[in-house]
Amino acid sequence: MNKLLKSFLYVAENPKNITSFIWLYVLISILWHNQFLLTFATTQGGFTTRLNSGLDALGSFEYLWVLSLTLLFFTLKLVFNYTVKVSRDRINLEEQKKKTTLVDVDTSNDMQQLISVLQDLKEQLKQAQENEKLAKLSAKEVVAHLHTTQQKLDEVSADFEIVNQENIKLREQLKTYHSFEQTQ
Repeated sequence: MNKLLKSFLYVAENPKNITSFIWLYVLISILWHNQFLLTFATTQGGFTTRLNSGLDALGSFEYLWVLSLTLLFFTLKLVFNYTVKVSRDRINLEEQKKKTTLVDVDTSNDMQQLISVLQDLKEQLKQAQENEKLAKLSAKEVVAHLHTTQQKLDEVSADFEIVNQENIKLREQLKTYHSFEQTQ
């Protein structure tokens, strides 16, 4: 009963099946009564003459046979479609089960990796803080060394200026001494 209900719902939910049934009925009736088409196509005259001769060649329209064949083919088609749908559903269900187990495994692995990454980042942060402290201390030392070097440079510059002034005085004395010697 449950399978019959599922089949009914499948047909009812797919309105394209109804138009498919109609087209299948038309196709089978045309194939079953092909002498109508042959006579209609080969007869000379107007449309009504051709139509009447086609209907005369037909004899009797065996709609019960055509309907039976249509129902048989349509039922086979529905069974095939239902089988395909059930197969797809089972395959999708199995794939979804595999995905959920893989997702669970991936989630636990992701959590472990996240924890290890966080621990590494914590250690790197501590190391960076220590390096920053050392850099501040070394910067203070460099600034102190620069001040000391600047003071020594200022002293040397002052000494150089004094020596330069003494050198100028000595040259003037030397010039005066040379000019005095030349005059004597």
